[in-house]
Amino acid sequence: MARVRLTEAGDLHLPLEVRERLGLIPGVELDLTTSDGRMIAVPVQSTAAPEKKTLSMAEFLDRIPSYEGPAIDVTQAVIDEAVLEEAKRRFEKVNRQSHDNDHD
Repeated sequence: MARVRLTEAGDLHLPLEVRERLGLIPGVELDLTTSDGRMIAVPVQSTAAPEKKTLSMAEFLDRIPSYEGPAIDVTQAVIDEAVLEEAKRRFEKVNRQSHDNDHD
């Protein structure tokens, strides 16, 4: 048995061991139900993969909406700050996941 915690955002973190044992991959959908006061999660069986369309580079670029906001002065310092903030966010996320896995 594995213990999971419901986050304030309403997310459930399933430990890696459980995901591997059930063969769950990112993006899988689960149906949740209850029986005798217990929650049961059942993976939804996909009927067919959605048809994929390949875009040319020109088609892809044509679909990008134009930016209509205020002008932004993008300096190397702004880029460096954004990169550091994202690195910090990812580091903290990995630490939280590691901490959660250590306490499962």
